[in-house]
Amino acid sequence: GSNALDFLKVPTKKNFDIVIDTQKRLLTTILLKKIKTRLFISPCANFFFSDLLPEDKNEKNLSQYLVNLVGTLSPKKVIFKNQIINKSRQVAICPGASVIWKRWSLENFIEVANFLISNKLIPVFILGPRESDLERNLLREFGEKIKIFKSEDPCYTIQIVKKFKFGISNDTGCGHLLAYTGIPMITIFGPTDSEKFTSIGNKYSQVVSSAKTFKSSDINAIPASLVIKKIKKLLSV
Repeated sequence: GSNALDFLKVPTKKNFDIVIDTQKRLLTTILLKKIKTRLFISPCANFFFSDLLPEDKNEKNLSQYLVNLVGTLSPKKVIFKNQIINKSRQVAICPGASVIWKRWSLENFIEVANFLISNKLIPVFILGPRESDLERNLLREFGEKIKIFKSEDPCYTIQIVKKFKFGISNDTGCGHLLAYTGIPMITIFGPTDSEKFTSIGNKYSQVVSSAKTFKSSDINAIPASLVIKKIKKLLSV
């Protein structure tokens, strides 16, 4: 759906039972309508092209919005079963982000990690391939008191983390991987919309937003003490 020439292409000659269009771009939706399908679901133009409508067309949270699209196929609401806190002593931490303004300062994560260690929990820092600077600083600070996990395989990351107690992350891809496992999450937001991008599916998950709580676009307006307060709530469950 990048330009008008795409209309000359045949998307596929296969027939499908259901096609779900997850976006709202008119040109792309019209092109997707060329696919032969018995049922087409799309939020584009306020569901004008869609054969079915969700119960809530105005859902703001992105994850719940996608779930609602699938929910049009069933009159029953989706129930998430994994709403427990594991007995594991390991806590996943994602301190990185693709852009600097999404990164809570490393000093804050260090303070949080020290609190976890004092409560006999094991911080496991999950780092990306370009975050060797974070690795050096964390090893210098903690040595063997923490674990560092590096992987470029999202599926392997999920496999490892799903047995952890809970996760702490900036609003970043790593955090979304943690949330996918179903473990409770504490997600730290700066200027990005916490209502739209927070994870769903676990009643113990919590959000800390500089924009909402402190009316600031600076993620570092959030003190470490506030995140530690959220952790204490999880530990008391």
